[in-house]
Amino acid sequence: MFGGVYDNVKVLITGNTGFKGAWLSLWLDKLGAEVIGLSDGVPTEPSLYEIAEVSDITKQYWVDVRNAAALQKVIEDEKPEIIFHLAAQSVVKRSFDDPLDTLTTNVIGTANVLNAVKVINRKCIVLVVTSDKCYDNKEWERGYKETDELGGKDIYSASKACAEHVVYAYVASFFSNTDTDIRVASARAGNVIGGGDWSDHRIIPDLIRALEVGNTLEIRHPEATRPWQFVMQPLSGYLQLVQQLMGNKNLHGEAFNFGPDLDKDVTVWELLKTLNKHLTNKPIEQVAEYKGNHDSREAGLLKLNCEKAERMLTWDPVLSFEESVAYTADWYKKYLAGANGLNELTLQQINAYCQMAEKKGAIWTK
Repeated sequence: MFGGVYDNVKVLITGNTGFKGAWLSLWLDKLGAEVIGLSDGVPTEPSLYEIAEVSDITKQYWVDVRNAAALQKVIEDEKPEIIFHLAAQSVVKRSFDDPLDTLTTNVIGTANVLNAVKVINRKCIVLVVTSDKCYDNKEWERGYKETDELGGKDIYSASKACAEHVVYAYVASFFSNTDTDIRVASARAGNVIGGGDWSDHRIIPDLIRALEVGNTLEIRHPEATRPWQFVMQPLSGYLQLVQQLMGNKNLHGEAFNFGPDLDKDVTVWELLKTLNKHLTNKPIEQVAEYKGNHDSREAGLLKLNCEKAERMLTWDPVLSFEESVAYTADWYKKYLAGANGLNELTLQQINAYCQMAEKKGAIWTK
C-alpha cells in the first residue's frame, strides 16, 4: 500500500490529537510508520485520540505550534522524514469568538513548521493541510480550482488563505532549488465526516450530542451545501500526495484539492436525514431550523474541483455520499449504544475502506 514508502519511516503529525490527526495516526501505524505526535492538548471530551487509544501507538510531544523554539527542538531531535502539518484552529464559529487565536495558530503555526525545516535543513517531505475555506468564496457552481483566488470575508477563511500564502512564500524564497532535499505541498479538503469527531459547532457531533441528552438541535443553514466526504478519503489523498512527492520533484510547491465528485454536494438537511436513516430509521424529531439571526458570513454554497488530483496524482474518491454517511452512522450508533472496543471498530473501518479502494482499483492500494 502506497508502495511501502511509510514502512519504518519517522512521520511527525502536528495536531495528531484532533479528529483527522487521530485517524491518520492509526492508518500510518498500520502502514508501519513510526508515528510522532505534536499537539498542545486533547481538543475535545470525549475524543477519538483517547477512545481509539492513539497514544498507545504514538510518541507524543505536548507542544503548541506557536512555540517556535520548542517546535524546532522536536523536529531537530526526532529528525522526521515526513511531516503532516494538521495543527490548526479548525472551527469557523470559534474564529469569530477569538480571532487572534485562530490567526496565530493557523498562520504563525504554519510558518513555524516551515521555518524549523528551513533552519534544520535536512531531507524532509512536508504536507501542509489547510481547508476548502481558503478560497475567496463567490458561491460558484463550477467548484473552486487550485488556481482560483485565495481569500475570505471571515477570519477562519482568511487564516487558511494566509497559511497557503506562507507555504508559497517559503517554497519560493527558501526551497526553490529543484534539487532541494526539502519538498513541500499543500492540501485543501472538503468537509470531513466520520466517527469520533466531537468538535463544537459541527453538524454531526452536534446531532449526536442532542440525541444523547434529548435536546433539540437548531440548524442555522439547513439548505447550505458542502462537499461532505468520509475522513479516510482526504487522508488517502494526503498519503498518496506525499508518496508521489518523494519521487516527483514537479509536485514540489503544488496545492491540491481533495473532495467528492463535483455533483455530490449535499445540503445540511439532506446530510442529517441520511445520517438519521442509518442511525434510527425514524423521522428526526430533535431538529429544528434556527430562529435567531443567521450569520451572513457563512457560505451557502461551497464546491471543490478535484480534477488536478485526478490528473496529476490519479486520485479519486472511493466512497459515495451514502456510503460515507453509513460508515459515520455505524461508528456513532455503536458509541450511542455504549459499545466497548471503539478502537477496534475504527481499525475495522480503516481495513474495510482499504479493501473497498482495492476493489475499485485505487492506485495507492498497491
